[in-house]
Amino acid sequence: MPLDILVEIFSLLHPRDLVNLARTLRDFRTFLMSRDSAPFWRAARKQVDGLPDCPPFLSEPAYANLVFFTHCHGCARPNGSNVVVWSFAVRYCAKCKGDHIRRWVGDQDARKSAELSLLRDGRIQEVEQRLRDEGWGKDLDWHDGAALGIIKAMKSVCRPHKLTDRAWSTIRKDATQVLEKHRDYRLCEERVNELQPRFTLLFGVVALWLKAHDPPWTAETDWYPSFADFALMSAFRDSIDVPAETGFQDDALLKMQSHIPDLVNTWREECKAAILKIITDGLGSLPNSVDPLSLAVATLDCVFCSYKGLRWPQVLAHRCLRGRRNLDPDAAAKNPYRQAVLIARDRLETWYMWDSEAFVFNPSLKRTRAVIEACGKDPDTATYEEMESCGVRVFCSDCLRHCEALDWKMAARSQVRHQTGCSASFKLLNAEDTAKALELEAFQWSQPANARLRDANTVYGCRHCHDRDHGKYITWHSAMEHFIEDVTIDAKFDVDYYVHTDNEPYMPTPIRIYSQGRRQASKLATNAAVQEKAAFVSSSI
Repeated sequence: MPLDILVEIFSLLHPRDLVNLARTLRDFRTFLMSRDSAPFWRAARKQVDGLPDCPPFLSEPAYANLVFFTHCHGCARPNGSNVVVWSFAVRYCAKCKGDHIRRWVGDQDARKSAELSLLRDGRIQEVEQRLRDEGWGKDLDWHDGAALGIIKAMKSVCRPHKLTDRAWSTIRKDATQVLEKHRDYRLCEERVNELQPRFTLLFGVVALWLKAHDPPWTAETDWYPSFADFALMSAFRDSIDVPAETGFQDDALLKMQSHIPDLVNTWREECKAAILKIITDGLGSLPNSVDPLSLAVATLDCVFCSYKGLRWPQVLAHRCLRGRRNLDPDAAAKNPYRQAVLIARDRLETWYMWDSEAFVFNPSLKRTRAVIEACGKDPDTATYEEMESCGVRVFCSDCLRHCEALDWKMAARSQVRHQTGCSASFKLLNAEDTAKALELEAFQWSQPANARLRDANTVYGCRHCHDRDHGKYITWHSAMEHFIEDVTIDAKFDVDYYVHTDNEPYMPTPIRIYSQGRRQASKLATNAAVQEKAAFVSSSI
């Protein structure tokens, strides 16, 4: 049949017939689906009264298929649905409708998200490139891009918009603040790493000096400066803290070994001055003839632990000043040398540097003065040695039910049980009762149970290294660390270990006092505490 006749016939057909005809033969499909067939598709559509024009996003065959055929576009089920989703130009059955719409919406969301991510990544990359062009490359890459990660997370940076010059001016200001801080960290780290070999050499110099002692560690060395203290001394710092381009001289440190004794004395005097200031600030004005450090009231409490009644020079050896401290990156950036000392201290496992800020002046000053006065001494002039040798005992006159004979330290520190409403008014025991109390204190001191308790609580120092520990643990340390070849050797006191100076002041066990006038003598005689020599009966209280 001639082609022009076919075209004329096609123009008179209904759009549904054209679709069906295209599905019958491959030749018809090829001809009807070509762009040249568009005119008779439009002519066929116009024969349907009221049918809107074909949408611009659909072809004429697709439009006819959508309008005049009821098969599902999802599963091809015939007569599956008469519902057309015109917004999407599809026809779905009830089963496919929800899934395909969700899939389409998901695809649209994913496409939109990809577009936004592309814009966001492009903005971030441009910000990074501009910062690198300004010379921030090392700081952006330092520590696996820590600063870059912070900058990428900024709200002004991670927006899905192209970067404008106006936006860049704001971003640049914020990013520069971050990078300047990280540059300080980076330069500090580089300086710290540069100084570490020098500190290792200093550690060796100090160790050689200590080995000259026999044994190297004694009660006196408890008051020596630590490696960190040596490193912070200006004499050593001037030799260590020099720029790399200037050149570090190893022999400069080696020559300093002969000056260490003088440096130790200078350091002690500086520490002494710091403690003296705390005490004089707490006491106020004192007579010129009085040494504040010798006064009985001149005690210090540790702010980090329960130690109370510490004195000079015991404070030089206190454990809370020799333990591990956290490193502060902000403070380190301001003082790289000190940070380098702290890192070297951790690496070499040595003590921390000494600091007087760990101590506060006697918070029980008022009570201490009252106790000293009760002992018959002048608190403004009474020294620690005088109070320790005075040999008197006091009691609280308001606590007759729980009365105890106390030495002056125990009373001053208020480690006694007071009755409710007691004002802690201390009075001096008479000579007879004091003699009884001292006798019972000596007896209690000699008891094996108390001896074991004292040993368990006493801090000992190792004579072979700087370790310290309590009781039997120091002997275990000596055996495991210093007698490796023969662990059966017993560590000996004053040979392998000694009493460390960082021990709390000794205070005798309070002796209970019963008033003879308040109880029947027969009951007091059989009292368990009296029988165990932990109490006595007084006829004067």
